[in-house]
Amino acid sequence: PPRRIIHKGYIKGFLTGTAATGGTGKTSLLDVEAISLAIGRDLLDSRKPIKAGPQRVLILSLEDDEEELRRRHVAAVNHYRLTDDEWALYDKNIRAIFDDSGDLCVAADVGGTVVHYQPAIDHIKAEISDFRADIVTIDPLMSIHAVNENSNPQLNEVVKIFREIARECDVAVHYSHHNRKGGNSTADDMRGAVALRDGSRQLRMLSRMTQEEATQLNVDYKDTAFLMGEFSGKANLQPPALGKKWYRFHSVDLDNADEQYDSDRVGVVSSWNAPDLFEGIGLDSCKAAWTAIQNAPEEKRRESSQASDWVGHIVAKEVGLDVSNKSDKRRVSSMLSEWVKSGQLEVYKVPNDKGKDVPYITVSVSPL
Repeated sequence: PPRRIIHKGYIKGFLTGTAATGGTGKTSLLDVEAISLAIGRDLLDSRKPIKAGPQRVLILSLEDDEEELRRRHVAAVNHYRLTDDEWALYDKNIRAIFDDSGDLCVAADVGGTVVHYQPAIDHIKAEISDFRADIVTIDPLMSIHAVNENSNPQLNEVVKIFREIARECDVAVHYSHHNRKGGNSTADDMRGAVALRDGSRQLRMLSRMTQEEATQLNVDYKDTAFLMGEFSGKANLQPPALGKKWYRFHSVDLDNADEQYDSDRVGVVSSWNAPDLFEGIGLDSCKAAWTAIQNAPEEKRRESSQASDWVGHIVAKEVGLDVSNKSDKRRVSSMLSEWVKSGQLEVYKVPNDKGKDVPYITVSVSPL
């Protein structure tokens, strides 16, 4: 039989996870996914129906209390304008357990030995059974245990507990987890031992857009604070910007001000697609740019965008862009990178009068 993948990283009978540096936005993403699962429609994909149908989602909220979770969820459902029928499904199919005191602890290090706290484990199983849950989310995983997370044997005990719950209760268990501060947001940057990564059936990583990615995607750098990328953590390597799934944050006003306090604004994620690098630029314009490069004197074909004789000036003229505009300059630079990557153009080096190699651009494939 096929694996019972309910939706993306939620698989019945398995443990899966989402990891990111603190403050990236993983909880906001889990919120929208939980609501999507509850109503049976993917809010992050044009409300596309989820094949498995509406799911019952049990949320173990271990950092935020009920009021804070409701603020986040109200912001999300208002942003996505849920219908009355969808609201009814939301109320029916989402239940949350709150514990910010550490009482819901499934295992702890006691004198170097991991002790399973069966009452907490049994309580979770009882809630799953009573609610007839299909999915359990743990946010965050570090708050539901007290073992040494840097010890593979100890952390593996926690992994085994939740893999057992997933199998025994026939639910998809999904956790959120933090990366180390200063890490590069790959699976190798996850906090703690590799037992968590290795014990998860699927793992995804989240990271805010970098300046380099903004340049590749022709995005103004000031907008990167609102953009978050997703990629597989099992590969252990970050894909290029174009290989990621992207999300954008929206600030939603809850309109809950009173005489003493202003209303709350809460971040909600939606899917985001990078602007098409060649939108509005036809093949004929591209061919004209390649021909102009081919016919230009070498000294006008410098690869560096900082050079006065940057080859980008030639491209901009042919495709109708203005490199004095920062956005257009980034776009031309990205176009050149794509053409070099595809083999249409190539970079070669010529020593200057000081013996230093200077890179230039030339056409490697005939544009006609």
